[in-house]
Amino acid sequence: MFKQITLVRHGRPAYKHSGRIQSNQMGMWIENYNNAPIQSESLPPEELIDLVNQANVIVCSDTRRSVDSANRLDNEKIIERNPALREAGLPFGQIPLIHLKPKVWAVVFRIAWLCGYSKNSESVSRFRSRAAVGASRLELLAEKHERVVFIGHGILNRQISKRLIQSGWRGSKPKSSYWAFSTLERQ
Repeated sequence: MFKQITLVRHGRPAYKHSGRIQSNQMGMWIENYNNAPIQSESLPPEELIDLVNQANVIVCSDTRRSVDSANRLDNEKIIERNPALREAGLPFGQIPLIHLKPKVWAVVFRIAWLCGYSKNSESVSRFRSRAAVGASRLELLAEKHERVVFIGHGILNRQISKRLIQSGWRGSKPKSSYWAFSTLERQ
């Protein structure tokens, strides 16, 4: 029997912070970003809407940007808002005297995270384990519902895709832009 999992990155969050901050202020920035709704003008592409119309269920993380994106697509099909399917946590710490834009800090701390720094966040290995559990959950849902759409996050979607491909699913790797999606299939 044909199974399909579509991995979608959420719409663009309605949160901007143009000023410079100290590194220890990233915790508040991360919290505000996680609680931001998606922009009202952030609309999914027609091709994604068509895929959602063919899907049987939608799963999303419990972050507001993921839930809002799922609601924008089809709130009647949402069966699960799963906190285990959140994006990889972003570490942060105190680097004195330096003020940078939050997006620059995000890049700095994401690179540090990939190198093993995980203060105020989960480790890379913990994240990979969580993503493996998420991939297994999506596989289980696909067994039951056949066509599943997951509204997730950039890094998480790439890790889940990698796990699904290792399990025999076929498809392309997800992209990182807002509303980007990729579909994986298996008999």
